[in-house]
Amino acid sequence: FQKHYDCIMKMIKSDFFNTALNHGFKLISGPCLLLLLPFYISQEMQGYWFSFISLSALSVLADMGFTVIILQFTAHEFAFLRLRKNFFRPNKNSHDFILIKLAALFKFSIKWSFKLAIISFPLIMVLGYSLFIEKKVGFDWKTPWFLFVFGALINFLNNVFLSFFEGCDNVSLTQRLRFYNSFFYFVILFICLLLNGGLYSLAFAMLFSSLISSIMVVFTFKRQIAQLYRLSKKTNYNWFSEFWTYFKSYGLSVAIGFITVQIYTPLVFNYFGSISAGKVGLTMS
Repeated sequence: FQKHYDCIMKMIKSDFFNTALNHGFKLISGPCLLLLLPFYISQEMQGYWFSFISLSALSVLADMGFTVIILQFTAHEFAFLRLRKNFFRPNKNSHDFILIKLAALFKFSIKWSFKLAIISFPLIMVLGYSLFIEKKVGFDWKTPWFLFVFGALINFLNNVFLSFFEGCDNVSLTQRLRFYNSFFYFVILFICLLLNGGLYSLAFAMLFSSLISSIMVVFTFKRQIAQLYRLSKKTNYNWFSEFWTYFKSYGLSVAIGFITVQIYTPLVFNYFGSISAGKVGLTMS
């Protein structure tokens, strides 16, 4: 009993430490960046900066709680499995079909997330372009906007992978990877601001931190990904009917939450201009 108790306590401490590290870093780095912005970008550019962030949050509408539901479903299936030498194995009283169901869930998650990304992010890009094109400014916003949206797309796919593996009793590891993503984002953004990168600072930070995170996620879980991909070919188990019941109700609350928080900055940008939008975005941040 003592051996199992010590193992559980060690796992809890590790999970808590990495979760606290991730959220604690965001709590500190966020205000630091907000203090830097007025010194390195103009008021007009700040309006574009915060509108970029608010419009990219439309990916939450694409997500619609998808990553949260995937985490819950994965955790339910993994309760009958275990990780041994970075491979999934059934418990003593479990059947191999549980592992095949998990592989089918992984396949479903990836296919669904790619479909959402292909549909939603081009729409976000077009929506932002139609909003920004009406304003005449003396700096380039088009290229940063396209790069930023592409980086947000990669980040969305990363979150799907991380949510899946977090449900497989990898809380400590996935939170550490999320921390690395936040750290690289902050460092790249900070350096680009010091070099007077303007809107490119935000675009490069999102794009390169997401690409680095993707490489780390694939490298960290390469054995599990390969195993699940191989097993997924052995089944046509349909997760959609089970998934849809939760998705349609949970997604509505997520959509309402976005509309009540993130919509203000783009609206102010559209009706009152970029300077006012920058003030609203800075205040709400």
